[in-house]
Amino acid sequence: MSQKKKGHIFGLDAKTGRVLWEGPGRLGDNAALVSARKAVFVVSTAGKLLVLQPDREKYGEVKSYDVAKTPVWAHPAFVGDRILIKDRDTLRCFSWK
Repeated sequence: MSQKKKGHIFGLDAKTGRVLWEGPGRLGDNAALVSARKAVFVVSTAGKLLVLQPDREKYGEVKSYDVAKTPVWAHPAFVGDRILIKDRDTLRCFSWK
């Protein structure tokens, strides 16, 4: 996650430091990234959940969801086939199959 473009996700080669790809901007101030279920889940402080397909060559957004109306600061938690997302006011549970 970078603050450039008002918040965007990018891929980085850990050996060289070279940026491999960049996602779209305006994601928010901060984000929690979790690798689970053969995907990368990104929950932004703005309340957006992105599901990314890990790919070294390109940004691979599979799906995007609006999951909160108030800021999200906590990491998402996976419990069985559910994902828990806590924003400032609410703890929400979504089914993930």
